[in-house]
Amino acid sequence: MRNIWHKTKNFSETEQQQESFWRDISKGIENGSFWADEIKKYKNDPIKRLRIALNNLPLPAAFREAMIAIRTMIRSKRKDKEKYDDELTMLYWLAAIDSFSLEYSENLKEPGFNVLSLVPGEKLKTLKFEYNTLGYKYLRLLQKTDVKWLVENWQEPESHNTLYEFHKELWFRYEALLKEKRKKDEEASFKEFDKSFKKIFKGSPKSIEAKTIEKSAHDNIEADKTKFVLAIVLLVIFGFCLF
Repeated sequence: MRNIWHKTKNFSETEQQQESFWRDISKGIENGSFWADEIKKYKNDPIKRLRIALNNLPLPAAFREAMIAIRTMIRSKRKDKEKYDDELTMLYWLAAIDSFSLEYSENLKEPGFNVLSLVPGEKLKTLKFEYNTLGYKYLRLLQKTDVKWLVENWQEPESHNTLYEFHKELWFRYEALLKEKRKKDEEASFKEFDKSFKKIFKGSPKSIEAKTIEKSAHDNIEADKTKFVLAIVLLVIFGFCLF
């Protein structure tokens, strides 16, 4: 079974995990199976729904599905007058981790998800933050009901931020790594194309160009010969007509 993103420990593992992840997604779609469709079967089973969502992080939809599952669990415990500290903590943690990612990377000119997907999950788990300083205002996954629960249990925070603001140096590091990866992938693709190109035409571009010039010159000579023969034929015919 493929590695799970939130369990990856380094950049190499996240690269392998993402390749495996998208390969599995593609195969699933070909076979008529997609995690977003499967998860709907467990509307009344929040634990199973949460497990599927966590296994498909860091997809934005997986974050949302995880939040939905945890809310269901919290509502159930509130209804039964049970404590839900663990569920509330996990709800907040997911919202905080999501706030580490920019929606769009101006540096790379591509979605921020591409950067987040290469940050090892175990690394994100080590990022320090506190509710009192991170707050809730800028955590886009939190809804009004979530905020109500947070304030009821943890009171109002002193300030509001995003995890990105607290740890942007880590974000910049992985932007740089992804930029370097894009460059290497592009160079590898070019080399592969050049190799295939030479194999198809059995020669380098220069030799192909030389052959093309040679062929063009030969065609011109043949055309001139044809014109010369045609001229002689016309002269002969014209000569007969004179007589």
